[in-house]
Amino acid sequence: MSISVIIPLYNKETSIGDTLTSVLGQTYGDFEVIVIDDGSTDQSVTVVQRFSDPRIRLFSYPNGGVSLARNRGVSHATYPLVAFLDGDDAWLPNHLKEIHTLSVTFPQALVYATNYIIVDSNHTKHAPVNTEIVLSQGSEGIINNYFDTATRTAPPVWTSATAVRVQGLEKIGGFPVGITLGEDLLTWARLACQGAIAYSTAITAEYHFQSFEELTTPGKKPDAVDYVGEALAKLIPLYPQDTHAITRYVGLWHRMRLNEYMKRGESWCALHEMRKILHYTPKDYKSYVLLALALLPSFIRSFILTTRARIQAKRIA
Repeated sequence: MSISVIIPLYNKETSIGDTLTSVLGQTYGDFEVIVIDDGSTDQSVTVVQRFSDPRIRLFSYPNGGVSLARNRGVSHATYPLVAFLDGDDAWLPNHLKEIHTLSVTFPQALVYATNYIIVDSNHTKHAPVNTEIVLSQGSEGIINNYFDTATRTAPPVWTSATAVRVQGLEKIGGFPVGITLGEDLLTWARLACQGAIAYSTAITAEYHFQSFEELTTPGKKPDAVDYVGEALAKLIPLYPQDTHAITRYVGLWHRMRLNEYMKRGESWCALHEMRKILHYTPKDYKSYVLLALALLPSFIRSFILTTRARIQAKRIA
């Protein structure tokens, strides 16, 4: 099966060259590459234009965000299976071959994902991210319970290690546009309610992670109106095989928001998220710890977060 590779691009001039090189170095060669320039203001487009491979097509649009860029890429796709890759990540040479094998072996699935590793700014490769995913068979298979898995492990579906059938994206209306945090998480949850997710434990992609400080510094500010949380709650009746698991998943989303507010010292917003967590997962004791941190003086909170991040960094090393 031919594959369309979608790369959203916004100000990645220092990394997009390596990203494209990793695609062109695939052992499986039946693919096209669609680069969607999302209004870059640096030399990203110039770097892409230096590649002469006819399989690469570049389209430029005004900045509209990563979800819109991905949706635009899908609209240009020639093939019914689209693989996503961000402009600062990379694939190992076996990635598309593994995706192709999954698509042939499990034609009933809507999503195909693989394991991946984290590579830090020092080019140190850390341990595989997911090691406890329960599959229907062996080292590759259908994820038995996506939401149960997603609440117990690192995200089993990560955008730069995932391919989706276009018909599946059409069913859910594509990636949600207009939100700043959680667009990928909501997309995979919606797809999990629509069909099967096939997974391979083979390591085929690299998530380029800067440093442990990213774990303690504020990231994207949560949307004031929690569109993702509202949309996730609506999915609960659509996953009757395990309503407890998907409910825990919704609670996990609110814990993520609480954690982000906690980094910012926004205690009242964190308290609001805590109320949501108690509604969905009243026994989520980790969230009580996060809330307590949010109420501490900023210098104490910063010290604890930094220590916690260092411990997390050692665990994945």
